[in-house]
Amino acid sequence: MPDIAIRRLEGDEKLEVMYGLTSYALHASPPLTNKEDWEGIVRPRQGVTYMALYEDGVPASGAASTAMI
Repeated sequence: MPDIAIRRLEGDEKLEVMYGLTSYALHASPPLTNKEDWEGIVRPRQGVTYMALYEDGVPASGAASTAMI
């Protein structure tokens, strides 16, 4: 049985994990979205919670949420 963990992503880990997961989930690939352009959009976002599910230490799924106001 695989080792499953779900945890909140912070800092550079957030960028690394979410770039890989969203590049394949939300865009035609290849080619992948330019990582520097993507980070320029995502890095300054405020109030976003990022979570990832890891299977045997490898990110398998991600989610992002913001408060609705």
